[in-house]
Amino acid sequence: KKKAVPSWVVAGGKTVGLRVPDHNTTLALLKLCGPLAATSANLSKDEPALNATAVKKALPGIDHVIPGKVKTGKASQVVDTTAGLKVLRS
Repeated sequence: KKKAVPSWVVAGGKTVGLRVPDHNTTLALLKLCGPLAATSANLSKDEPALNATAVKKALPGIDHVIPGKVKTGKASQVVDTTAGLKVLRS
């Protein structure tokens, strides 16, 4: 993480997680406004929220959920590139 990234973005950690969505609406939003700091669509250790209904149930206090569902039926792959290439979740 660079110093320009606020500590709240990384919850006190030293690295930044980046997501590259495969969702046209989300990609259009990112193109308009640039990078967004956002949490996962579920709480840590909970089952992945794979559609908008599951997201609303998992995170009832959020203001807006982009409609849709994941294409693959599973959570995003997570890769650590800080020291080579290590798959943390596939």
